[in-house]
Amino acid sequence: MCPRTSSFDYIAHGLIGDRLHVVVFTPVNGGVRVISFRKAKKREVKAYASKRSAVSTTVRFDAEVLEFFRATGKGWQTRMNEVLRGYVASQQ
Repeated sequence: MCPRTSSFDYIAHGLIGDRLHVVVFTPVNGGVRVISFRKAKKREVKAYASKRSAVSTTVRFDAEVLEFFRATGKGWQTRMNEVLRGYVASQQ
């Protein structure tokens, strides 16, 4: 999900090759109007890199385990990650 810059604008970041780019856009009549498209500034590259430490993957869990964590409410994936991180630390 992209953060909103105003009531109508969105900002998205993405890599083209190895270079980070920024696009500012707004939804219009079932489509998108691009307001700005440019190479990211150094501070934006640093901010983007710091948010990219998590890796997306697909994992299968027992239904009971998943239900338990989901029942804890918002942030359940973070709590599940903390439990797994604790296990990793105990094994080192």
